[in-house]
Formats: sequence, structure tokens, C-alpha cells
Amino acid sequence: MARKWLEVARDGGSLITPGAPVWTPGDLAALHEAFIGQPDLRPKVVYLDKMRGQLAGCSPEAVQLMVEVHVVYYLMIWQGAAKPATKVRDLETMLGWLPEPVGLPADVAAAMGPGLAHPGQWALTRRDVQISWFIRFAESWVALPRARQDQALEDPWTFKELVQPVPSSDNSDFARLATLHLIHPDTFERIVVETDRAAVLKRFDAAGDPAEDPDRRLLKVRQQLTPTYGEYFEYYDPRVFPLWKRDLKKWAEFQYWCDQFHEWHEFDAEERDYKLQAERRLQVLRQAALAGEPEWEQRVLAELKNSEHNLVGFRVNIGVASWLDQAPDGFRLAVLALWSGDHAVEERIRSFDEQVPDGVLPTTGERLQLVAFLLMALGATGHPPMKISSFRKAWSLTGWPAEPSEPGVADTYERIIMFCQELLRESSGWRAPLRDVLDAQSVVWTATKWETKPAPWPDDLWHKHLTWRDGKEADPGPDHDPPDPVPPVPRDGLDAASRDLLIDRRHLDEWIDLLDHRGQIVFYGPPGTGKTYVAKRLARALADGEDDRWQLVQFHPATTYEDFLEGLRPVVDETSGQLAYRRIEGPLVRMAEAARANPDKRHVLVIDELNRANLPKVLGELLFLLEYRDESARLIYRPDEPFELPGNLWIIATMNTADRSIALIDAAMRRRFDFVAFLPETDHLQGLLGRWLAASGEPGGIASFVDDVNRELRGSLGEHLQLGPSFFMRKGLTESAVRRIWTHNVFPFIEDQLWGQEELTEWRWESVRTRFFLKSGDVTLDDEVDGDLSVEEDEPEPTEEFDETSE
Repeated sequence: MARKWLEVARDGGSLITPGAPVWTPGDLAALHEAFIGQPDLRPKVVYLDKMRGQLAGCSPEAVQLMVEVHVVYYLMIWQGAAKPATKVRDLETMLGWLPEPVGLPADVAAAMGPGLAHPGQWALTRRDVQISWFIRFAESWVALPRARQDQALEDPWTFKELVQPVPSSDNSDFARLATLHLIHPDTFERIVVETDRAAVLKRFDAAGDPAEDPDRRLLKVRQQLTPTYGEYFEYYDPRVFPLWKRDLKKWAEFQYWCDQFHEWHEFDAEERDYKLQAERRLQVLRQAALAGEPEWEQRVLAELKNSEHNLVGFRVNIGVASWLDQAPDGFRLAVLALWSGDHAVEERIRSFDEQVPDGVLPTTGERLQLVAFLLMALGATGHPPMKISSFRKAWSLTGWPAEPSEPGVADTYERIIMFCQELLRESSGWRAPLRDVLDAQSVVWTATKWETKPAPWPDDLWHKHLTWRDGKEADPGPDHDPPDPVPPVPRDGLDAASRDLLIDRRHLDEWIDLLDHRGQIVFYGPPGTGKTYVAKRLARALADGEDDRWQLVQFHPATTYEDFLEGLRPVVDETSGQLAYRRIEGPLVRMAEAARANPDKRHVLVIDELNRANLPKVLGELLFLLEYRDESARLIYRPDEPFELPGNLWIIATMNTADRSIALIDAAMRRRFDFVAFLPETDHLQGLLGRWLAASGEPGGIASFVDDVNRELRGSLGEHLQLGPSFFMRKGLTESAVRRIWTHNVFPFIEDQLWGQEELTEWRWESVRTRFFLKSGDVTLDDEVDGDLSVEEDEPEPTEEFDETSE
């Protein structure tokens, strides 16, 4: 369409009514006088209204010519800045000013589609400047000899000679640069801002001759970059854009702190040496794997857990162990593909990522940690370990362009390597230049995550670093701890919670770390394992015992988005008596607003029975906000108000796996939560019932009884249908009490699983008493009268500890 415009203008024709003389010197002169010569700069008057007044005295041909000038202008406007339907509507409005209106041809309407570039808000607001340039250029174009016009259409440099001298009333780059690209896209870049062109040349052709034509220099740069980025790469491609378009002040500050850490005399000992040792061990494992030595995959798992490094998190270790347990052959094939072959590293990563079983390593960050760790076997100096949190912090501090909304592991790995290589390249002027990509990764980690003052640093330098890193003034005291982005966890309250729960404090700390990492966790397991009680007690501790800072919400099949977030509710107006609808906030929005209003305090929302609701429907936009805590979304009932989850609001959910397996939870949901198993044999629950019985003066043999029952249940029903300890965490555990608990609480649960099966009779109390209870020892037996054990006693009241009535 752009070339057709110049051909039509050359011949004096029309884009809208072919054959009619519209692009003529006389009509262009009339437009010049009416539009450029009589500018309308009135504020708060619509652009089209201004222009209609300016064209009031023009001929129909001149009015149509103005419509066709706008066709050319709209060819250049990206559809994200002006929708195709908006462009067509404006053109049709202008055509309606003609004495005999004409329709917009289909080919012109179709050309309004994608557009070329976003010109920026100024160019959109001051359309008159761009339109004026097109009128001036067209005047010069139609005045040229035919031979010169034809030559310009064929030769890009001749065309540039014609475009370059055309003046702009405001020195606008957009119209001129866009016209060059539209007519000769193989020669002139799709860059419509002169400062962007200069930035590209400064980054990629700093040694070039400033006197040389910038477009010729840009052609050379494209030839240099094509082998790396492909023939049709764009300078606004996420792989290229950050290299030339950045906040120079933020980038300089980041480099300063990286240099400070890198010249620290303990840097190698703290951040480099142990990684090179891990590299050597991984290289041995790689050779073993390629040679087909037995049990090499178990040795890989052992290296992941090696306490000599902290290069992968415990969730990755758990995920790999689960993968090896579920699909050992798949693990072997995936790792071998990563460690061998001629494909590019990014292709190997994509192949590896596709083979990770669902639910094993649910987040991009976890899979990235594993992939980067394994790739260290190819040489850590070029393939460093990676943890996404440190690089996200670095990108935030430097103003690096935002990640895609759903980044893949391979794309994230490539993005991190690019960042490290850029840091390496620019470190040549530092006091202690980086040696390789491993150094770059290490300084990123120290600059964004280091928590203790390096010994030689003066206090004021450390405090300045913390202020820069954390975005707020640091305490200048000598014993200053790095400020937290959200309030610190109340340690005394956790100690008390640990004592109340009879759970080792280290488990609570581990769960706090998970919450600090992601903001939300799920306690999952069979009934009676204390999930809800622990969640409530932990929430109370995190809220310093202040009831208004934590809340429990019960999910059920009828729970809706409107119940949980917010919705419209009918209310009667007290004055008129009329029925109206008012937006009523749900518990999530209320807690978020309370947390936002009190940013120095931690707030906690407990969601009980998370999996009983239709989660995608209930959570809505919250699915996005749970993953991107630093971004906002528009809620259904407040589309004009951005809403975000504050960092000081944590969510603890519980999930009864007897009702629904974790594997059935939507994958998008799984990756937004960290999951903590509450199974009778997990570390934090092992021995819990025995500890409670001892502390309460109850018979310790009850714990042995439950353990024996669970060993058999695991074999027949699986780990998620065992008995939780809270069934028996009650006072007065005589035989009669245990029988009642079994008959009225435990047996109905087992009956649901074994309905109609002969095996069910083995789980009635009479059989269970003989097989397990009488063998457990240290239990209080009832006096048997003629073998009758049917006499009922008052059931003991349950204690508060671990009572899960909801389960």
C-alpha cells in the first residue's frame, strides 16, 4: 500500500477512487495553505473537528486528498496504539464530509491492520506535525521528473536523498524514518526514533565512523548480528532490546556495586571456588552417565543434595527424587540429552523441559535451577548456576525490560546468560574486571542477596549498599541487619507456636522461607493430620496474636468469585426504599486492603479445604496476582482501578487429599503455591502423637497402635488415606474412648474407601482390637463383662490441639 501511494501520487491519481485526479500539485497546494498555513492549536478541541474547520473552504478533491494523506499516516501506526477499526472509522468519518460520500476500498481498509510502529504519545497527540510532513513530502514528490521518481522507487539511497531534506515543523523523526522503512524495508530499519538509532549504533558500532551515513552503519551492524539472532531479527526483540536500551544511571549504579563485591578479597572463597569444585564433580558424573555406568542417576541426586554447596533448593531435590521414583528412564534420557548432542544449549533445555513430569518441578525457577546446575558439567565458567530470584532483583534494580508473562526455562536461561555476558563485556573498566560468565553470575548474587557486611567494608558503605538494594534508608547503627522488603517474622511468636504444636522449630522456619519466597503455601494430606490447626496457629503467630491481622476462610463447592474476592450484592436504599446493587468486598480484598494500609505488619489469610471449590472460577485474576506480586490487575467489578496483592499478605491453604489428589489440581494453580505434605510419616509429624500423649499423660501405646494401623493402610489404600494423629489427640483415652473414636470417626472414613469389599470386615473394631490394639502395650483396657463391650460412656471432649472438625 505504501508503494502504491507513491505510484498513485506520481501519476496524479487516487488511492480511494482509482483514476480520479486527487494527488495533484494544485490540491496539495490547497491543503498546504488550509492545514499548514492556518494551524488550529485550540486546546480541548477534537482533532477531527479542528481539521474539518480548516478544510471548510477546500474543494472536494482537496478534502479527499486529506483523507488519503491520513491513509498513509495510519499505515505507520501500530495497531496497539490505534486499533484498525478506529483507523477505518476516522477515515470513513472524513469521507462523510464530501458532497457525495464514497466508501473506503477493501484493500485500503485491510492495510489499516498491523501498522509499523508505536510513534509515542507525542506523535499521536500532535498528528498535525506528521500530516504536515507528508503534505510537504508529497509536494516535492509530485514535482519530480518521472525518471527521478522511478529511480527512487528502485534505489533506496536515491529515495533517502529525496526524503531527508523535507522539513518538519517540529523536527519529528517519526514520519521521515517510517516512510524510509515502508518503501525500502530491506535497507532501512524499523526504528522511527532518531535517539533509538543512535543508541543502537553506540552499543553495536561504537568504533564506527560518526561521519558515515547512519543507515549504512546500521546495515553493517545487522550483518554482524544476523548469525547470532537470525536474518529477520528486530532491534526491539527481547533478546536484543536490553543491550542498547537501558537506564544508564541505574546500570552504572548496579555495576558500581558489582565491582565493589568483585574486588573483595574473599570473593573467590565465598562465591567461586565451591562452584568450580561442584563443576569438577559434575564432569565426573557426566562421563559416568555417557559411559553407561550403573547408578549414575542416584549419584546425580546425591550431588544435588551435597551440603558443600547451596546451588539448588530443597524443593528441587524433592522434585528430582520424585521424578526418579516415578519415571527413572525418563530422567536418564532427559539428562543424557542435556549432556550430549550437537544441538544448541537452548534447544537441549527445551527438550529437557518437555520431559519433566507434570507436578514434579512445577515452577520455571525450580526447573531453571536444575537445568543450570546440570549444565555446569559443560563448564561452569560459561554455564553458571542460576537462581531466578537474584536475577529478577538485578533486572528490577537496572530497569532491565520485564520478563514475558509466561517465560520458558530455555528463554529465561538465555536471558540470564545475555545479562551476564553484558556485565562481563562492560566490566573491562572496573577496578577488578570480571573473568568470565561465572564471575558475572556470582557478582549478581552478591549484589542482590548478600546478607552480611564484607569484612573490609566500612559501615557507611554497607549501609549505602543496603539502601540502594532494598530501596529504603538503612539503619546506620553498627549492628544493622539488612532491611526486609516486608515485615520480619516474629521469632518469639514462632517459638511459642513450636511449643504449642509440638513441632520442631526448624520445620516452621522452613515453611516461613517458602512463604517468604512465594507468598502462599498449601498444607496437604489425609484427614486428621492437623493441617487446619497448624495453619491457624501459624497464622496467629505471624500476626503477633492480633486477630484482625489474620482470617480463616472455608472453601466449599458453592464458593464463588463474588464470595471470595468481591461482587455485587442487592441492598435497599434507606432513603428511597429502592433496590440497588452495591459492590461488596470479599475476605481476600478486605485482607489485601488492610495489609496495604498497614505495610509494617504481616497479614495472613488461611483458606481451609482449598480444593473443594472450583479454583479457576473462584480465583479469577488472583491466579495472575499470586505469581506476580509486584504487578497489578483489573478486577471484574473495578475495571478502572488497578489491584495488587501486597507483599505483607501471606496465604496459607489446606487441602484434604482424601477428597482429591494434588495431581488433579490445575497445573497453573500448582505452580503458584508451594506444597507441604502432612502425612503421618513426614518428618514434622513423625512421633507427634507420641509427644502429645506423653505431654498429656495419656497412654503411649496409642501411638504404637496408630503406627501399626497406618503401616497396613499404606499398603492397601495408599499414603493419602492413612490416619492422622489428631483423631486420637484427646483426653481420657481409655479403651472405650478409642473404640468410640474408631467406630464413629475412623471406620466411616475407611468404609468410604472399601465399600462393598470383603476386606472391610477386617477394619471393624472387633478385628482391629485383636490385630492391633491389644498388641500395642501401655493402653488402658476396659473390664470385660461376658465379652460385652457395648456399654457407652460419655465421650471425652476433644482438646483444642489439632481438632479438625472441618475434616
